[in-house]
Amino acid sequence: MSETILEYYRKQGISTEHGVDEDWDKHIKRRKKLYRQLGIPVLAIKGSSILEIGPGGGHNTLPMLTEWEAAHVDLAEPNETARKELEEKFQNNCVPKDKYTIYSDALEEYQTSLKYDIVIAEGFLHAQKNWRKCLHTLSGLTHENSIVIVTCTDEISVYVEKMKRAVLRFLVKDVEGHKDKIEALKHIMEPQLGSLRGMSRSVEDWIEDQIFMPHAEEYMTIGKAIEYYENDFDVLV
Repeated sequence: MSETILEYYRKQGISTEHGVDEDWDKHIKRRKKLYRQLGIPVLAIKGSSILEIGPGGGHNTLPMLTEWEAAHVDLAEPNETARKELEEKFQNNCVPKDKYTIYSDALEEYQTSLKYDIVIAEGFLHAQKNWRKCLHTLSGLTHENSIVIVTCTDEISVYVEKMKRAVLRFLVKDVEGHKDKIEALKHIMEPQLGSLRGMSRSVEDWIEDQIFMPHAEEYMTIGKAIEYYENDFDVLV
């Protein structure tokens, strides 16, 4: 059986949702603009109950608690390294403990009678082998007026990323050690990624996720996600 995303993260002892070192106000504006493009003004976050699946180190979670006044955020994060980073980040930013709860469950294991105002699965679901089952689970955590936010991909970028992954893995096939492979590819990719406007994560994190993280053979594309949810939700892309 091939390695799952969670098994890969645990094996390498990593969490890849850190963000790059940047001005905090810049990060807030970036996230606010993203939600606005999704048709979700940050006013919708104020007073809302939120579930975030796989938040990593919480870099993208923090604004909802410190800036946009979410009522409460539940975080389902099965990766031990990420849970430690979450706790440290929230403590360092003086987030009251009654504003969040961290669970060690994966989405497939998470059980609750709660129905959330907003459910978020960002940055990983498109590459899950069981993404259809995950979408079904997410919809069961919502009420009539809930918002579900998921990251998809598209057919063209899937092809490009598969080719890029194959080439870069081949270039370091003789390099021993996972970290050494990351370092070798960093020297190759840093000039390109470092020049991208709006790059919100480190080169190392990008390589960990895009090149070495296990990916499903069938991706959750935008079209497939719309087809799955079109009878249950109004879809905004």
